[in-house]
Amino acid sequence: MESLLDNGMGELVRWFIVLTVALAVAVAAVCGVRMLVQTILRHMVNREYSVSIPSSMKVRRNHTGLSTGRFRMGYPAWSSPKRDGTRDLRTNDTRIIHHPTVIIIDGWQLSVKDPFEAYDLVLALRSSGHALALCPEEQRKHEYLTELARRRAAATSVARIVDMFKDRPTDFEWFCVDLFRTLGWRARPTPPSRDGGYDLSMVRSDGVTYIAECKCWSPRHHVGRPIIQKLHGANVVVRARGMMVVTTSLFSQDAIAYAEQAGVELVDGDGLMELCRRAWGLIPPSFVPAGSVRLTRGEIMSRIPADMRGRY
Repeated sequence: MESLLDNGMGELVRWFIVLTVALAVAVAAVCGVRMLVQTILRHMVNREYSVSIPSSMKVRRNHTGLSTGRFRMGYPAWSSPKRDGTRDLRTNDTRIIHHPTVIIIDGWQLSVKDPFEAYDLVLALRSSGHALALCPEEQRKHEYLTELARRRAAATSVARIVDMFKDRPTDFEWFCVDLFRTLGWRARPTPPSRDGGYDLSMVRSDGVTYIAECKCWSPRHHVGRPIIQKLHGANVVVRARGMMVVTTSLFSQDAIAYAEQAGVELVDGDGLMELCRRAWGLIPPSFVPAGSVRLTRGEIMSRIPADMRGRY
């Protein structure tokens, strides 16, 4: 009896091994067929559009009914993120969800997990003369650059600048950021909730640090000494090497005298217009060049969680 049981168990084990091997062979065959199909499809797209298709890209025929010549960027994300997108260390869920970029062009749908590979393909397709509509990120960048161009074109006089920002005077800070960036400075506005007594943090092209205050006031309303004192007081903490007040107006004599003592640079309305002419010329263009909406590596990277960027 024991011999029969041993023979039966041995037979079951042999059948189990045979079935396991057969299943593994079948799975390998299916994977091999899929890889072969993908290789053929990538070769077809490559020949049709004269672009190099990454081996990581999945290709299939487009049967979704969506419009052609479009794409939507996808980015990786943690399955359990914190508010800033980084992984929540309070959980054991460490999965990364890869949202693929999907490109639909003519009868093809292309998808890939790496956003940089995807965007390189988008640029290659466009360079080869194939139209792809702007993705949402490019559309927002186009709207932003269009607004900058409009403001630059309108900055032909102090009166026009004052009129441009009369309803939203805090936007004048962003106007100054754009101005100084065009002149070669690194500039960023101070968050409103943490003003600290100044509006801009700047670094000149030679590395000299500055803080600046921006006042979009009517020329009839002169900037007085208290504004200069406030900026000088803020720099006791910041310790920037330079300080600057930029205004569309003029400075009172008391403000000018104090600025000379405190080492604060003053840019009045006339000085502002001179900076605008140096940055954008006498007649700034009011249009956005087609290539300027192209996403930079930094712009793409900014949409990837900070603790995941080392992977790219």
